[in-house]
Amino acid sequence: MKSIAGAAGFIFLTSLLGACGFGLRGEQETLAFSFPELSVQCSRQSEFRLCHYLNSRIKASGTEILDDSQYLLSIQRRESTQRAFTLRDDATAAEYELTHRIEYSLRDKSSKEKLSGRIVSRRQIYRHNASALIAKDREQESIELQLDQAIIDTILREVSLLKR
Repeated sequence: MKSIAGAAGFIFLTSLLGACGFGLRGEQETLAFSFPELSVQCSRQSEFRLCHYLNSRIKASGTEILDDSQYLLSIQRRESTQRAFTLRDDATAAEYELTHRIEYSLRDKSSKEKLSGRIVSRRQIYRHNASALIAKDREQESIELQLDQAIIDTILREVSLLKR
């Protein structure tokens, strides 16, 4: 009887873990596996936060950042747009849509071949409250940071899937 209860408990726990998205996976392709070293270039110094996050994520993956690396990951352009998404009865904005786009490329410096590159974008809609502007400014900054981080994570996933 105990073995049946134990088996039922095990099945319950594994189905619970599977339902929440947890799963054991095999060896995944990582950035360090595909590119043990990279050279990184950001287009503008004003994008310090974005470039700092990119560099920290690359280092955390186990890839070394070296200026003389054969492969160059370049962030060419970052765009941010904001538009009114929904309006109130008095024609003021109730919600805004914030969109970020980052253009990147990965090049082989020796052959000047472009291995990958495209524009990655993310957007988010948030409520606007005119009576709490300071809090809304902080919320917008937080959303912008999250959008940039999600884009950088997507870029690094795409680059890690490339085989040299």
